[in-house]
Amino acid sequence: MTISWSEIYDYIRCPKIVSFKAAGLKTRTITSRTSRKPPAIEPHVAGKIGEQVVEIFLQPLTSPEFDLDITEEAADIIEESGGSASLPESLIKRMAMSLFRRRPDLKKKLLKRLEELRLPAGNEIIRSMIDQAIAGIQISALTLREKYGEMELLGHAEVKASVLPSYLRPDFIFKPRKSNAIRHRTDSKLLFTHR
Repeated sequence: MTISWSEIYDYIRCPKIVSFKAAGLKTRTITSRTSRKPPAIEPHVAGKIGEQVVEIFLQPLTSPEFDLDITEEAADIIEESGGSASLPESLIKRMAMSLFRRRPDLKKKLLKRLEELRLPAGNEIIRSMIDQAIAGIQISALTLREKYGEMELLGHAEVKASVLPSYLRPDFIFKPRKSNAIRHRTDSKLLFTHR
């Protein structure tokens, strides 16, 4: 009986391989029955779009001279349903178009930022996500303006990561312009107030 170099190589990798070959056993490859298509848009894209929309639009939208009539209509729809209804697509598009018509400078700034992030603003899914984010920020701005007045962007929060030797930059920090109180908001919950 002679030993080949492939058997020596298999023995070095794992002696069980040689024993399987000697016993005449063969391995089978398992093929996946369902082929998963990659998602059309990666999940992190929604977060990037949301961050850019908040950073660019929230501060101007909370100013008292900004007209939010269409937003009040959308807020009424949500309030009547108890917060469970989604807005009609036509209203979402109308909200985005009226905002872009009033402030084309903000639209240019958003498109430039999305281009820097290599997100194709011409993609239909991304365009829909932008419209939904803009509608959501307008409703949030209306609520914030009613409660706190005009808001001022301070920047990102910075948190020391307990597990990693680094810092995290989670959300934006805004403060009311006429107050020294700093308010941190995530998912419409007030996390802390610092004076």
